[in-house]
Amino acid sequence: MPPAELAKSCIAKWRAFVDSSLAADRIQAVDGQLFHGNLTSLLLLEADMELIAAYCREVVAVIKPLRPLLIYFHQDDVDSAIRAVSAQRGDKWVNYQANWKLESPYARRRGLAGLDGLIALYRQYRALTDQLFADLDISKISIENSRQQWALYDDIIDRALTNPNTK
Repeated sequence: MPPAELAKSCIAKWRAFVDSSLAADRIQAVDGQLFHGNLTSLLLLEADMELIAAYCREVVAVIKPLRPLLIYFHQDDVDSAIRAVSAQRGDKWVNYQANWKLESPYARRRGLAGLDGLIALYRQYRALTDQLFADLDISKISIENSRQQWALYDDIIDRALTNPNTK
């Protein structure tokens, strides 16, 4: 599917999600959907950066009635983070990721291969998501989580949830 069609289809799904969520009396936790999944696909399909940025802005506009809080977990040292995850999850995970992501038009055009190619892809992806995060007009917090101090991060999130004007 061409990137523009994928973005349009995904926005329609977000609209349906918002409509059903507004009708429900519950709080939704949606894990990894703004900067994962569809956004990854757009990048790997070589959507231009304006299309990707417009897609993110439109998703945020669509979900605003839900009063969302975006929690952006990241690690400053992308290389170390990918190597640590790779060591924990093993060759099967690395091969799965490399076979999927590095066979994409984006990775092929840039000659990305193996674990080093995967790391390079994630460095580029991280630069993209950092910029998108900075530009979004939405309640949000950014947490560098390489120290794995989950009690501290939980406290940060709790404070953000009790102060909905976080940016």
